Amino acid sequence: LATSGIVEAVPVPGVLRRLVAGGSNVNLSYFIGVYVVIALASTVLILGRSLLQFWSSLKASKVIHERLLHTILRAPVRFFDTTPAGRLINRFSKDMETIDQSLSSSLAIFLTELISSVAILIVIAVITPAFTLGAIIVAAIYWVIGGLYLSASREIKRFESVTKSPIYTQFGETLSGVSTIRAYGQESR
Repeated sequence: LATSGIVEAVPVPGVLRRLVAGGSNVNLSYFIGVYVVIALASTVLILGRSLLQFWSSLKASKVIHERLLHTILRAPVRFFDTTPAGRLINRFSKDMETIDQSLSSSLAIFLTELISSVAILIVIAVITPAFTLGAIIVAAIYWVIGGLYLSASREIKRFESVTKSPIYTQFGETLSGVSTIRAYGQESR
């Protein structure tokens, strides 16, 4: 046959030669069983991580909400005179939404990427030690850029929060004064 001539012409290890030639006595069910065990273990670990992440996110959100509510309810009256109601509503809506939806998934992604990056850097540093110097320089540059980004991002988030507060205040005042608006027939405004 033509395949037997190719097998003999190409230098291959003995096991691979038997597989290609068709004279295999490899127990295929063993390898499939190992693959199934790995797939099931991976599925169970991913499910466990997701459940832990969900449960931890709910617990953290509940604790933070209770602390925020406890602090607001025990604040002096002067605080409510100087802080617009829209800012308080913004804290209870947007900030709690961020904690509920974004924080836990962002943390999981961060930890996954951090562990992967550290493992990759260790492997590369062991194989190519000269890489370490370049990696340190690049890491320092990224550290500086990250610091600049964080300060700018923090200001943008603060500005976004402050600009949304008047909208919540206006909406709250409109709801509380809806009877007056209707009494004067100013619904169209």
